Amino acid sequence: MELVNQPVVIDNGSGIIKAGFAGDSVPKCRFPNYVGRPKHVRVMAGALEGDLFIGPKAEEHRGLLAIKYPMEHGIVTDWNDMERIWQYVYSKDQLQTFAEEHPVLLTEAPLNPRRNREKSAEIFFETLNAPALFLSMQAVLSLYATGRTTGVVLDAGDGVTHAVPIYEGFALPHSIMRVDLAGRDVTRYLRFLLRKEGINFRTSSEFEIVRTIKERECYLSANPSKDSDPDADKRIYKLPDDCPGYRNGGGDTAVLLHKRQKSFTFNKLLSTCGISTIVVVRAGLDIPERFWGSYRPGVYFGMKHRSPKSLLTGFMWLLPSLVRPGEPNLRHLCEQGDGLTKYGWVEHDGVNFGVQEIIDHHMKLTTSFVKAHHGKKGGDWTSRIEVQPLATTNHPQSTTKEEVVLLYYVALEAGMGGNLVPEYYGDILKSVEGYTPELGKFTIKFINNNNVLKSSFIQTSLDSMTAASNTVLSSMATTSVSEKQWLFFLKNRNQPDSNPQNFLVYQVHVKGHFSMDIVYESESGVVPSKKLLSGDMYSEMLQSYRDRFSDKFETTFHLEKKGFNKTSIHFAKAALSNLIGGIGYFHGHSKVQSPYNSAPVPYWTSSLYTAVPSRSFFPRGFLWDEGFHLLLINKWNPEISIDIISHWLDMMNTEGWIPREQILGDEALSRVPEEFVVQRNDVANPPTLIMAVFDLIQRHREWLLINHKATLQRMWPRLSTWYQWLNKTQMGETPFTYRWRGRNASTLRELNPKTLASGLDDYPRASHPTEDERHLDLRCWMSLCSKLMGELAELLDYDATRFRYTYEKLTDQDLLDKLHWSPKLGAYTDYGNHSDKVVLKQAPVIPPKSGQRPVQPQEKVRHAVQPPELGFVNMFGYVSLFPLILGILKPDSPTFTATLDKLDNPKLLWTPYGLRSLAANAPLYNKRNTEHDPPYWRGPVWINVNFLTLKALHDYSKMGGSGAVLAKEKYHKLRENVVNNVVSQYHKTGYVWEQYDDATGKGKGCRPFTGWSSLVVLMMAEEY
Repeated sequence: MELVNQPVVIDNGSGIIKAGFAGDSVPKCRFPNYVGRPKHVRVMAGALEGDLFIGPKAEEHRGLLAIKYPMEHGIVTDWNDMERIWQYVYSKDQLQTFAEEHPVLLTEAPLNPRRNREKSAEIFFETLNAPALFLSMQAVLSLYATGRTTGVVLDAGDGVTHAVPIYEGFALPHSIMRVDLAGRDVTRYLRFLLRKEGINFRTSSEFEIVRTIKERECYLSANPSKDSDPDADKRIYKLPDDCPGYRNGGGDTAVLLHKRQKSFTFNKLLSTCGISTIVVVRAGLDIPERFWGSYRPGVYFGMKHRSPKSLLTGFMWLLPSLVRPGEPNLRHLCEQGDGLTKYGWVEHDGVNFGVQEIIDHHMKLTTSFVKAHHGKKGGDWTSRIEVQPLATTNHPQSTTKEEVVLLYYVALEAGMGGNLVPEYYGDILKSVEGYTPELGKFTIKFINNNNVLKSSFIQTSLDSMTAASNTVLSSMATTSVSEKQWLFFLKNRNQPDSNPQNFLVYQVHVKGHFSMDIVYESESGVVPSKKLLSGDMYSEMLQSYRDRFSDKFETTFHLEKKGFNKTSIHFAKAALSNLIGGIGYFHGHSKVQSPYNSAPVPYWTSSLYTAVPSRSFFPRGFLWDEGFHLLLINKWNPEISIDIISHWLDMMNTEGWIPREQILGDEALSRVPEEFVVQRNDVANPPTLIMAVFDLIQRHREWLLINHKATLQRMWPRLSTWYQWLNKTQMGETPFTYRWRGRNASTLRELNPKTLASGLDDYPRASHPTEDERHLDLRCWMSLCSKLMGELAELLDYDATRFRYTYEKLTDQDLLDKLHWSPKLGAYTDYGNHSDKVVLKQAPVIPPKSGQRPVQPQEKVRHAVQPPELGFVNMFGYVSLFPLILGILKPDSPTFTATLDKLDNPKLLWTPYGLRSLAANAPLYNKRNTEHDPPYWRGPVWINVNFLTLKALHDYSKMGGSGAVLAKEKYHKLRENVVNNVVSQYHKTGYVWEQYDDATGKGKGCRPFTGWSSLVVLMMAEEY
């Protein structure tokens, strides 16, 4: 059909629709892109007729209408309303023509989902009967309008802002930058400012009044300091009829002061977490089943609730037989220096209960808790402390003469409000009556058996929980019962104090077997027939939960079916339970530093729900660790995973940076060396969280789409922004290369400057950091994430073009080989300014002259025996495996075979205990990085990388070809080695360890380390 009529051009903006005929100098019609529906049914003659209003009529009657935009952030969200608006464009009130008579040019936002383009075409062809349709990106047409075909367009509209590079008329989709911050967000912020001044615009129609104020009275300041002058003139804006007045005048005007002219985009609230929709929309009492929990992983046992300020409980103890002058040996915080034989959860389901065993010399302590879900304030719970003396070499008989001092405290965090009132009889504390604004009234009862030699309690004020142990120790006293027996008690500190008495400690000195129940009851859950959750009732409920835990564990992991014995299954349950029991809830702010700040500044105050790597050494959140933690949690309880991921993504700033280490609150801060406290916003971390999100989708796809699709949609802008930030800030000098930031190029104290951003810390990189470095592992992470982001985009019906493009480039085998394959090493590796021949040497000491004090030896410094030069870093290790373990290598490629052949070479990485981190023949194998720092990633066996290797071998073994047979053979050998050693070391030492010695298999580093080392459970289950 010959098209003779002028084409219609429709500029489809989020805020304004413009339409006209091709060739005209200006649009023929222009109206807001919204529809209005009457708020109330017609109640009198002459009232507004109709059920839907568009264009000038909607503007005229907006006070009577509920206004709705069919587009949000440049994307159509309501197709029925959008179709009505397009029909209105052709109506007699606008273009006064028929759609079937004119071809159509329809504009769209960059990165518009393919499904949306198809839906637009469907409406124009099937409903409007348009003869032809052409969809074009708004930015491209804007550039054409200037007479250019190549350039960069910054398109800031009402719903979204894009930066679009265009070459010869074609947009480059992989380079488009999108920010969901535009005019409508400015309007929302102005409404917020007006609300603070008492002018409250609540309805959708009143929102349009705010938009009008913005467009008429606000402007972009060229001189903010001048425009913020306090003496600047006031502006008076007359409000339409029936609008809320100014709070002081109560009239129909708004007084706009100079402060309204301050910058919007650099406001602290908007430059932090408030830019895009937050991911966490349900928290605290919104999730009652997980409101209370053992969310204090840094103490041996304690309960708290998921709130910024919480009622806290905790447990301390000491063994009188170990007390020495100046060494009270009070146990409270999980500390390696306490030298406990064993401690850790043996069962914990993350929701209802937990059981922990602690062995301290010849005493076994069992702590457990059970929750009862009822009422409106998070339900009730009971904790039980059990004491059992053990037979040892020095104590061959299980004796009832051994003594222990137990202390259980209740505390209100400073500033939360509320009170604690003890109910006691003499020195015996019976219960505590309490109140907080969030919990309402509650009671905590202490119920114990009769083996108590002495009891006491104190109540005092505490500014910070970091002072809890010292407060108890300073109150501790002894009294003599006989020549050989002294009993411990707390001196009464119930002195008048102007500060709230927010810290109460109950102490009992007991002998032999002992049990105490601590029963928390919320007044909101009290019913006349309710029984106390204590004694036999507690035991029965606990056993019921333990039975359910065992059933779920076998159903989930099938270890009994796979032939594992009871001791191995006991280990696996403990490994999982320690990961789940290590989940904490933290609140506070990090200290951050950017190139634009002369000194560290506080990040915004926020909460984080996270699993910690180690209760003793790392009791806080770590970004790259969390991605590995979630691989196991995904399998056990996806609801917990969703919540953890959501909290982490809400820690992201507007640039896309997430602090890699979360030190939130006084307790967390008190356990971090000062030099590691400040987080720098140019330092990244491996994006394992994206890997965890995709793993969650693979395991629970249908469940997620039914129950959590909205959550995934809220995650998407932040995941996408994070990916863009990594892709932009960590890029290398050469195209398609990447470089971790944060290495110290000026230090001489380190043999090989650490790369903390990579997570591999002291793993050898180029010895002399420069901007020419190429980091193989980061390139592989970006390749994997490009693939995963593309698949996630398709799942959510978003445009995946740019992710696919990047993935194709980063998996180009020839390009990878050119950039990272070392012919000399016969392996993949980093590239940079490097020398293998570097040593730490002591600077020569000049003998002192007569009468001078002896000169102190100086610290060792790095000396390059051979000058560095640009080239490959020829050391084989974990980094060399990344193209294999992240699934980038093609199974028919020569480099795949070459890498696989090296895998089981004992001179390189293979050991009877797993793959060591650096080849035994590497120049820096097991070398100290400074004279004080032992090797960390230079030899020991790490479980997370062994897990990724097993996952890759498992996947490659199913791809067919000669490589599949070889991959399967190595998979079975490696899995057997790793599992056998970790299980064996657990039974020998009582702990899962951070790393394992590559020569002996013995556990090394911190303990217990049930973060990513717990992935051995997935290895046992062969769940990858």
